[in-house]
Amino acid sequence: MLLTILSLVASFASAADLDDDGCEDVYFDANSACVAASATIGSGVTVGASAIVGELASVGADTTLGSNAFVGARTTVIGRASLSGARPIGANTVLGRGVFIDADHEIGADNTIGRSVDVGERLETEANVAIGYGSILGDDVTLRSGAVVGNLSGLGAKTTVETNAVLARGVTVLDSITAGSIGGIIGPNVSIGGDNAIDATARIRKDATLGDDVIVLGGARIARGATIGDGVTIGANARIGAGAQVTATTLVPDGTVIARGELYDDPTAGIFSGGTLLSSSEMDEINAWVGDPDANWTLCFQGSSDGLTGSAFHSGCDNIAGTVTVVVATNGKKFGGYTPLLWNHAGNYKTESPRRSFLFSLTNSFKHVPYRYTHDIYANSSYGPTWGGGHDLMVYRDGGAPYCNLGHNYQCRVGGAYSTECEQDFCGGANFTVSEVEVYGLD
Repeated sequence: MLLTILSLVASFASAADLDDDGCEDVYFDANSACVAASATIGSGVTVGASAIVGELASVGADTTLGSNAFVGARTTVIGRASLSGARPIGANTVLGRGVFIDADHEIGADNTIGRSVDVGERLETEANVAIGYGSILGDDVTLRSGAVVGNLSGLGAKTTVETNAVLARGVTVLDSITAGSIGGIIGPNVSIGGDNAIDATARIRKDATLGDDVIVLGGARIARGATIGDGVTIGANARIGAGAQVTATTLVPDGTVIARGELYDDPTAGIFSGGTLLSSSEMDEINAWVGDPDANWTLCFQGSSDGLTGSAFHSGCDNIAGTVTVVVATNGKKFGGYTPLLWNHAGNYKTESPRRSFLFSLTNSFKHVPYRYTHDIYANSSYGPTWGGGHDLMVYRDGGAPYCNLGHNYQCRVGGAYSTECEQDFCGGANFTVSEVEVYGLD
């Protein structure tokens, strides 16, 4: 595009350039001005929409470049932006590579700034500006929401990157004496110097590097593989020493201290919220069986409060792709089941491939997996949670007593299929009484 622009500028002199000033006369008007190569534009001048500013031109202080203006290579834009609110570089302006922009300019929305542009201090961009790779931006730069900074660009000290702005791969943010504020998406291999501040909304991607004494506000997400220097602060007073590991979804609360080399165990991960039946160790055990140690769950049905009816269960837990049912029987056995299948009451059996549903015994710390047939769950409007044909476990149904008949679809831990030994081991006997049942849906 830049070569095309410069070719247009050069062609003006050979077209109808009666004044021999490097611009075709027909273009010398307020809205389609031609600023010839090496020309000087004085302070306070307005260059209209669709203007072409040629190579090596010098644009004075307080000048406004209108929308859709094209600025050629090695142009120098000098001085402060107009205090009246005029944008010296209007919306949709294209700045060619090698342009130098001095301090205090404001760049309008949806601009494109070419590669290797040199931008001075105290620059402020509007939303959706695209800054090409290799550009160098000075101190006190503010990148508004939606701005995109290209690969291998450099941002000076006290840079502010707002939420939803994107720093692409390899961008370097220099050390800041007075902490800047960095949010948005921080891409792979981005390097952020010491004393900067990372906003709570930031998403720090894999392989980003944070320098010493960077402050990361609570709520920021630091991806697996990021490198964090000594003295980094995450959340108020939280500190992660050299060699500590921070996983992809970790939220480090205020006051947490993580010693050198330790792996932080996020207390907000692997939680079953809203119920009363599970201990922390049982939560961890169920999540290990499910295959996601950090999975979070929320209560969708509780027998004692919602009532043991089919409608109550389906009202709370239908349309949830992933549920855990926990049953405590009056005989003291604690058991249940997991399924990723929907409980929506189709009135028939459901299965999937590969088969991921299972029953479990918390009393025995044992996972009962499916081993034959395809009766993984039974979804019926008058039934509560039910697994297997026969059924291996029927927690309750309208007008019917609960029972277990383990071995039809799910393996026994001891004894043979349908045996008294197997049933007593799992649920205390073929017929049991429910003391409490809780069903949790995957968050």
